[in-house]
Amino acid sequence: VAARVENSLGFFTARQTLLNEVAALRVELVAREGERHERASLLEENAAMTTEMGKSADTATVLVAAILATPPRSPYDTVVLDAGARDRVAVGDEVFSDSVLVGRVSEARDKTSVVSLFSSPGTRISLMLVHNEVGTLVEADGQGIPGFIARLPREVPLDLGAEVHLSDRPFTPFAVVAAITGSESEPFRTIFITSLAPIHGLRFLSIHHL
Repeated sequence: VAARVENSLGFFTARQTLLNEVAALRVELVAREGERHERASLLEENAAMTTEMGKSADTATVLVAAILATPPRSPYDTVVLDAGARDRVAVGDEVFSDSVLVGRVSEARDKTSVVSLFSSPGTRISLMLVHNEVGTLVEADGQGIPGFIARLPREVPLDLGAEVHLSDRPFTPFAVVAAITGSESEPFRTIFITSLAPIHGLRFLSIHHL
């Protein structure tokens, strides 16, 4: 009798172990299926966005890439994209959010690339501040996402919300004037500029191969 009970216990123990292993495998399969669907969905959305731009990702100079990391997950005001050298991405390629130029590719790895944003601290760019359809050129320093800072002589008129363009792209909106500070006695005013492309929250950027 004791042997029979022992055999029964052994059977149920082995059966329970088997059930646990099956359950664990089911969980793993569900997780993998979820990852597969998520990846497929991402690829479909990527293809749809590329089609909307009227160009094929395989043959054209414009490639829509998914954002893998943004600050603070990526260092020094950079963005990591899921397209790289194997997709013909090269250092110096321009990167856009819709029609807004946000930076350039600074590193092209095999399957990913790193984009250095114009707003990176230590980066200086030439901008055009627009007031009543008249442009004023200034040098602006990156302050980290999403902004820049510049100084403007007090006598030069400028309003909050004024359009800001890159100096070499005078007809394409790039940013807006977010704040203006400085007392009446100071010869210069400090201009705070905010990019029109909010990097945080975006899922895709487009790489324009030069």
